[in-house]
Amino acid sequence: MAASNSIDTINQILGGDVPSSIERDLNRLNEEHGLNDYRNSVHLKCLFEHHSIRSESELMDTINAHKGGGCGIEDCWTETTNDPIECGRQLHEAQSDEWSEYRYSESICICWSYNLFIKRMIDGELKEQEAIQQLREADEKFEFELADSKTDSEQAVDIEVLYGSTVFAGIQVKPTSYKHTSENVKLQNLEKNGTYDHPVYYLYYDDDGEMENLEETVHQINSLLLDLLN
Repeated sequence: MAASNSIDTINQILGGDVPSSIERDLNRLNEEHGLNDYRNSVHLKCLFEHHSIRSESELMDTINAHKGGGCGIEDCWTETTNDPIECGRQLHEAQSDEWSEYRYSESICICWSYNLFIKRMIDGELKEQEAIQQLREADEKFEFELADSKTDSEQAVDIEVLYGSTVFAGIQVKPTSYKHTSENVKLQNLEKNGTYDHPVYYLYYDDDGEMENLEETVHQINSLLLDLLN
């Protein structure tokens, strides 16, 4: 099979509308070959926590500043041997081992990697902030706070839920497409959730950025609080 490399496809990926076949194939390849394994890649939430990042170019520059070691900021613990461009090149080469052919060109693999680690990460940060705002509006008796980067990395919790000053639940914010990701990835996150001291609920947003199960999540949190108080 000739490698796919159309300009239209590249523009489509960079616009965030990734063709389903490419998303399926490259996401599986990325997971199975561990190209974004935490031992090889920077923890992006840690970067946002300790650096001022307002654009895609600033995020790329910050990632590159952590290659081969940390940045020197005391609480910024992450470092990397990789970056989205290099990950895309590795993804391209991994096709030969996986399929004995190159289904997608290096350009498409790099664009897909850039979309995953840069564009989606910035979108994800914005969605977490939007989720907090909507959760606060939905039930004012709780406080919702962004989890720190260690909690996010080690326990897969994006938002912590407090009653008074006590944390009693966590929330993971995901796009609805996460429901169709590999069972292995879901299992890894559930295992991380299991190390958290409290129940973790999943809040999903759709392609339009609307929180899909906000009312259900708030109801689950209220039910948990009643159980804890009784």
